[in-house]
Amino acid sequence: MAKLNSPVAYVFFRLQIALPHIAAGANLNLPVIAFLLRTGGAFFIKRSWSDPLVAIITKTYIRLLLSKGHNLEVFIEGGRSRTGKLLAPKLGILKLVLENVLDEKIQDAIICPIAIGYDKVCEEDTHAFHSI
Repeated sequence: MAKLNSPVAYVFFRLQIALPHIAAGANLNLPVIAFLLRTGGAFFIKRSWSDPLVAIITKTYIRLLLSKGHNLEVFIEGGRSRTGKLLAPKLGILKLVLENVLDEKIQDAIICPIAIGYDKVCEEDTHAFHSI
């Protein structure tokens, strides 16, 4: 049985849709966590592409996934706020998807925005307490 590391992956599994490849930040590339995430379809990307080689490899990999018809799961918020406030979106992967469609390197892409909201962030009280 496939590992289901995210709510979106679970929905895909239940609807019998191929599980998505998940773009995860390089900060999650930790020994045990990385193994679990990779098993669930994650690949790790750097948040900044200052090195041209990293940019080329990332762009090529995204194009390859899309051209083969794979689903891609991306969290454009780029992280999470301890206070529950929305962070400014990081649009790099979304930009790559759109560039590939506009340059006709892939036929099309369906973009499905999903929001998963919580009434209260678990760490909110602890964070506020330690900030004093």
